[in-house]
Amino acid sequence: MDKREVEDILISMKTSENEEIINKLLDKVKIIDNISLQNAIRQAGGTREAITKFFENKISEIQNKTTQEHTQVNEMFSYGITGNCIHLHLPTDLHSMIAERGISGTIDTVNLYLLDAIDKIKALKDDRYDKFQEKDSIYMISPILLGRELRFLEELDFETRNYKKSELNSEDFLRRNPEAILATRIFGKDKNVGTAQINFDIISSNEWQEKKEERLKEFASKGITFIPKKQELSRKISVEEIEGLEKIGEGKCANIYRNGSIVYKILKENVDSRKFYSKEMLQQLVGIKSDLCVFPNEILEDNNENLLGYSMDLASERKMKDVIAMLPFDQIQSAIEKAEQEIRKISEQAIMFDDMHDDNIMWNEETKSIQIIDTDFFKKIEDSSSLNNVNYLKFSREIQHMIDSQIYQYGRIENETLIPFYDLTNLKTNNGEQLSINEYILNLKSVIENDFGRQFNNLNEIEIALQEKQAEFEEQQHLEQVSNNLTIKEKVIRFLAQSRHIRKLPFVNKLIDKQIKMLPTDVQEVVNKPRENTIHSQAQKTSGTKERKKVFNQELRNWKNNVTQEHQNNTVDRTVENKKESKKTNLEL
Repeated sequence: MDKREVEDILISMKTSENEEIINKLLDKVKIIDNISLQNAIRQAGGTREAITKFFENKISEIQNKTTQEHTQVNEMFSYGITGNCIHLHLPTDLHSMIAERGISGTIDTVNLYLLDAIDKIKALKDDRYDKFQEKDSIYMISPILLGRELRFLEELDFETRNYKKSELNSEDFLRRNPEAILATRIFGKDKNVGTAQINFDIISSNEWQEKKEERLKEFASKGITFIPKKQELSRKISVEEIEGLEKIGEGKCANIYRNGSIVYKILKENVDSRKFYSKEMLQQLVGIKSDLCVFPNEILEDNNENLLGYSMDLASERKMKDVIAMLPFDQIQSAIEKAEQEIRKISEQAIMFDDMHDDNIMWNEETKSIQIIDTDFFKKIEDSSSLNNVNYLKFSREIQHMIDSQIYQYGRIENETLIPFYDLTNLKTNNGEQLSINEYILNLKSVIENDFGRQFNNLNEIEIALQEKQAEFEEQQHLEQVSNNLTIKEKVIRFLAQSRHIRKLPFVNKLIDKQIKMLPTDVQEVVNKPRENTIHSQAQKTSGTKERKKVFNQELRNWKNNVTQEHQNNTVDRTVENKKESKKTNLEL
C-alpha cells in the first residue's frame, strides 16, 4: 500500500464533523517518509480495512479530547471547539433547580443563561478572540434539547435535529448520519438527543437581536433572573483538574491558569516562597469586593486540606505602565479619583497594601479604570488610624514613577532650556506639602505647556516634544564641537566659503563648492554657516571699488595672520612635546 492509497482512505472518511482532523492527518501523511509510512501500515494491520479502523479510532480519540476541553462562559454554560463550530455545552444535572423553580421555571432559566452565553461568545468573537476566528456558528447537543427547548431554539432561528434512541443504536443510521456519531460518543446510545446550530451572521443581525430582547423581556415579566452566585470560602480540588486548564502565566512561586472569567493561582511544589502563604492569611481577604483590587474568591485545598492556591476573577492583561503614556490626561485623572475612593473603602476595612509594584497595576480599557492584582500579600492590621495615608502613598508612588519614567531621561545633560521640566521632585510639592497624583499631573502639565506655548493631551505628546527639543540642543552642541575642532584645511575652506567677495569669482566659487562636497555632512553645515559680527557686515555697508578692495585685503590679512598664528602654535606644541619625550628618554636611560 502506497502513500496515495492511504490518502484516499482518509479522504473517503471526511465529513463536515471531522474535516479539520482529517486535513491535519493528511498533512502528516504527506510529510512522512516512505520507510516510516510502511512501518506504520504494518503495525496497523496492513489491509485497507485495518487502516480504516486505525484512522476511525484516531479520529475518535482526537474528537473525544477536543470535546472534553471546556471553558466556562457563565455559571451554567461552557464551550469547546469542534470543527468550524463553537460547541456550547448545556447543563445536564438540573434536579436541584427543578426542585427550586419547577420544570417551567428551570427551562426558562436555562434559556436565560443560554442567551447570556451567546452574547458573551459573540462579544469575544467580535473582539477577534484567537480561538473563535474562522468559526462560523454555535453548535449544541444534549439530551435536554427536546420538546419545549427545541421549539424555543427554532423560534430563534436555530437549525435543530432530534435523534431517537432507536436511531442511535442503528449502525446503518450512524453511517448515513455522521453527526449522530458525536451524540453516541458523548451521551451513549440509551438517550434521545437533540442538536441545534446557528450561524454568527444570523446572531449579528438586527432582526435576531430584537427577537432576543423580546425573550429577555418575557423572562423578566415572569420573574426569571440569574441565580445568585454562591460564595464559597474554600473548595477542595485536584491539581490535575487545574493543570488541564489553559495556562496563562507563571511566577516565582505559582502557576496561573484560566477557566473562562476565573483565574486560578496554584502554588508550586518545593518552592521556598511557598512558606509565605497560609490559609489564615488568605481567609482575611477572600470574598472582599472592590472595584480597584482583585481579591481572592476562594481558597483551594487538596483532599488533605493542604493549601493549593486560590481563585480570583479575571482582570485586564494590560499593565498600566505600558499604556499610561497614550491615555488622555482627563482619563487618567478620572481613574485616579475612582481609585482614591476605593483606597479609602479598603483602608476602612483595615487592609494594608503590601507587595505593591507597577507589574501589579493594570488598566481596564472597557471600564477606563485601574485594577490592582496579586493582592495575596495584602493583610489586615489592628491599628488602621493612618492606614489610608499609608496605602495612598504606596499607590501614588507607583503611579508617579510611571509618569516620571516617560520624561526623566531628558534631564541627564546640562541644558538650561529644559531645566524646568527636569526637577520632578519640586513639581511634586507645594510649599513643602506633598501634592496628590492629580495635582502633580496638573502642575507638570501647566509648566510644560507654559514653556512650549501649546497644550498637550497625553504624556506621549510631551515626550515627543521633549525629544525634539533635546535633539535640537544636542545638534547645536555637536556643531559647536565640530566648529572648535576644524582642521587647517577645513578652516581655509570655511574662510573662502564665508568670503562673499571671493565667491563672486565663478571659478573660485566652483572650486569651493567642490571642496565642501568632499567634507563630512556636519562639517559642511558648519563651513556653510554665515559668520556674524565680522567684517562681512562692514563690507555690506561699503560703496565703491576702492573701499570693497580695502575690506577684502583686510579679510585676507586677518586670515593669513590667523593661519600663521595657528601654525606657530602647533609648532610650539610639537616642540614642547618633543622636549618632554627626550627628557623622559634620558631619565629612563
